[in-house]
Amino acid sequence: MSVSSKLLHFYKFLLDIMGYFSGSPPQIMSVAIAAISLLIYKDADLYFLVPDLMPTVLFLLQSKANEVIKVRSILEIVIRKCSIDLVLLHVPDEYKGFIKMITEWKYWFVELAQVM
Repeated sequence: MSVSSKLLHFYKFLLDIMGYFSGSPPQIMSVAIAAISLLIYKDADLYFLVPDLMPTVLFLLQSKANEVIKVRSILEIVIRKCSIDLVLLHVPDEYKGFIKMITEWKYWFVELAQVM
C-alpha cells in the first residue's frame, strides 16, 4: 500500500469519526471527540490532513452540551503541538478572536497558578 493510499484511508477514517460529531447521542459524540483528541495528541500533523476539522470543532463549541469541554481540549492540543500562528492560518476569520482569547486565558491561568 503506497503512502498516499494510506493517507487516503486515514483521511476517510478521520471523516468517519467526525461524522459522529453531529446528530449522535451525547455518549457517542463524547467518544468521537475523545478519539480525535487522542489522535491529534499522538500526531499533530493529522490536523492538517483534514482541513474541515477546525471549523467543525469550532462549530461544536456553540453547543451547550458537556462535550464542549472536550472540544476545547482538541483546540488546546492543536495549539500546543502546532503553535498558535499555524493554527490561526487555518481558522476562519470569525473564530480567530476566540482562539486568541483561549490562548491568552490559558497563559493568564498558568501565571496565576505560579503566583499562588
